Amino acid sequence: MTNVDGGAFPRPSGLDVDAAARLAGQVQEFGFDSARLVVGRFAEMFDRFQSSTARSGSAGPLSWVSGPMAQNPSDEPDALLLAHVEPGGRCAARMWMHNPTNSSVSNLRFWSQGFVTHDGKTLPPSAITFNPPNVPSIEPESSLEVTVSVAIPSATLPGTYHGQILVEGLPEEVFPARVNVVDPAVR
Repeated sequence: MTNVDGGAFPRPSGLDVDAAARLAGQVQEFGFDSARLVVGRFAEMFDRFQSSTARSGSAGPLSWVSGPMAQNPSDEPDALLLAHVEPGGRCAARMWMHNPTNSSVSNLRFWSQGFVTHDGKTLPPSAITFNPPNVPSIEPESSLEVTVSVAIPSATLPGTYHGQILVEGLPEEVFPARVNVVDPAVR
């Protein structure tokens, strides 16, 4: 077996060196971005908690849901960004449910009405799944990881698909999400 760049990991069969290098770069970029976002969110939560307890003696409001976010000022704030994916492919991202209140919250269910492009192309609601799909209970001041997966139907046309993630049981919460479906011939 040959190694990618002479390293310790064998190159998967059918993957040329250039494709393997691009894939490794994408994985590395995703890992660094994820770590930066987790640390940034923790620091933000701590700052809000610390400033609210100094003033009132109780925790202040925090976002219920967070995930890998938009990084450009023109992007949606706090949008869950899923990886670029080809028609027929699947992608996923993690988001976090935070219970910033002082009481338990029960019977939460994640769902989406589907995603749409600026010109009306759609991804059906059935393409978007959640793991876990339901949360029986989330304790006060605790968090839970949720994986959002999107299975792109093979007939899907390329484009940027925008949608919302809603949580049954939290009527005031809505979380924007975005996935870029790319033309396999362009890559």
